[in-house]
Parts: sequence; C-alpha cells; structure tokens
Amino acid sequence: MDKFTTCEISDALLKLNVKSGGYIPDLQCFSTPSSPPLFGPIFPVTMVPFSDSTFPRPSQHFVDASPSGSIILISSPQGAKSSSWGGLMTLGAKGRGVKGVVVLGRVRDLEEHRKEGFPVYAYDHSTLPQAPFTRPSLLNEPITLPLPHLDLSSSSSDDIPTMTINSGDYLLADIDGVVVVPKELVEAVIQGAEERRMIDALCEEDLRKGRGVAETFKDRRK
Repeated sequence: MDKFTTCEISDALLKLNVKSGGYIPDLQCFSTPSSPPLFGPIFPVTMVPFSDSTFPRPSQHFVDASPSGSIILISSPQGAKSSSWGGLMTLGAKGRGVKGVVVLGRVRDLEEHRKEGFPVYAYDHSTLPQAPFTRPSLLNEPITLPLPHLDLSSSSSDDIPTMTINSGDYLLADIDGVVVVPKELVEAVIQGAEERRMIDALCEEDLRKGRGVAETFKDRRK
C-alpha cells in the first residue's frame, strides 16, 4: 500500500463509503519536508492531563512498548499547549526500529528530529515538555477523534462525526497529508487505488494531448 499516495488512498476509501476518506486534517511534517512517505501499522498512545488520577498509568514508557516497524500515534488532550514528543524520544524510537510518530497535538526539539531524519508529524510545536502538563496513560487502545472536515449537520444525528483508530490499522503520511486505513479494508483499498491510478493515467494521457478536462473526466471517470 505504500506505493500509493495519500490522495489515492483517500479516493479508494471514499469509494468504499468511508466518509472521512481516512484523512486526519491539519497535520504537518516537522522533521524534514524531503522525508520519504511514512507507512506502517499504528501503535496508539493516549495522553491525559497530568493531574488526572482517574486514568491508569502504564507499566512502561510508551516508546519502550512500541513494536519495531510501527508508527506511534499520540492523542494529546484537546487544547494542550505542551508537547507530547521530544528529541530524546526520537532517539529511543529509532533505537527500537519505530518508523515515525504522528502527534495529535504538539512536539518540540524540531532540530533534533531533523538531525536524526526521523519522521515527525503534528498539529503544531511548543517549547514546553509533557510534565507537569500531560502524561501518557492508555497504550495500544483505540483513539477516537472528531473530524472537522465532515459536515453531517443535515443528518438526523447531532453528533460530531468521528474516526476511531485501532491498534494495527495502517497509517500513510506524505507531502499531501496523513490518512488511516482500517486493517480490515487494506485489500479493498489496494484494489481501489490500483483502479484509480490506471484511470488517472488515461486522464493524464488525454489531457496532455489537449483534450478538455470535462470531456476527459466524463469519459474516463465513469
């Protein structure tokens, strides 16, 4: 699946009636723009407010618990101004064979990530550490996040559209953004992306010959 772009994956997911297209909005690459695409199974981590004692404490550091070949996906408390990832964590993750990290929150030590060439995606950055602001709690448990790019207010439900990300789901990140593919849809997504790539290749051929966009799309994208 890593031979496809995030755009091709989103197109395939939309065809499978995944209304979000698998897209997690507003994430940026804070390591280096020239990083190759990031692809792998997800290891989810949930951060909570530091002082909240109602959430459990993990028995080991979440970086040490992350499997080799995985991508760490961290959910930070909404509105947190502190970081959930820093330079020393990048060193620890590289040592374990982790492919990269995606933080639904903030990161810091940007120069250190760039020096190591380690893929780091996040909403934003910060100078603040985790403690005394947030702490890790749930490891390898599902993460549910709101999807602001979906406007389903005209439906019968008033609930905000959400995406639930499970351990072992696949994440692909490139210059266009970050998408998540549910593990049970991998084969169908690959097939759909292959079909769309072939169609787009025909469209490109037509357009380079001077054919109109509307005519090309009507003919090729049936």
